[in-house]
Amino acid sequence: WCHLRREIRSFRVDRIGEAVMAPKPKSPDFERPTGFDVRAFVNRSPWTFATEPVEEVVLVLHRDAADTANEDFGPDAVKEPRGDDVVVRFPCGNPEFAVSKVLAAKGAIVVERGERLRARLAAELTAIAARYA
Repeated sequence: WCHLRREIRSFRVDRIGEAVMAPKPKSPDFERPTGFDVRAFVNRSPWTFATEPVEEVVLVLHRDAADTANEDFGPDAVKEPRGDDVVVRFPCGNPEFAVSKVLAAKGAIVVERGERLRARLAAELTAIAARYA
């Protein structure tokens, strides 16, 4: 529970600067929302995380990335076939994860739309090239 945002949030442990113990040990800091499913929340796909402002992205997944096409891109994702490929449109709020998946696909995933994601990919590729120049 994020007291600042007043909602359930996920926090990276390495970014937590301070933790304060509840005034009464073993007392809840908040009431769990009705219908909240801890297992569903924990098992969410990284494609659905929002670590940065969301950008509408279109990915073209070629045959060699068929396993990625079956992943959960979130409830607002639209998947449609295009010949032998699958096109996925979704709101991307986790560009770091998206970059890692695109690079790992070795050309089998093409970013058709998403300027910030493209810029992030270009920066990553430039940094990789600089290491091996």
